[in-house]
Amino acid sequence: MIGKYIAYLLSNYAPLTALVPAANIYPIATNPDTQLPSIVYTVDSLTPDYDKDGWVQDDCEFSVMSFANSYASMQAI
Repeated sequence: MIGKYIAYLLSNYAPLTALVPAANIYPIATNPDTQLPSIVYTVDSLTPDYDKDGWVQDDCEFSVMSFANSYASMQAI
């Protein structure tokens, strides 16, 4: 669920999709023949947070990596 939301945020952010097509945004890994530029996102951890009344929220840590043909292009992403 969290991964789908991260994908939604990345693929619907117009300044980002102007540089990287939404079709080139992947979870976990890309295929060897993926065209650049591309983005890979991973959910690193998902930890529930509780207090005396029960569940409060989930703490989510994730990584977003960009890949491009040039350093300048990668920095722009």
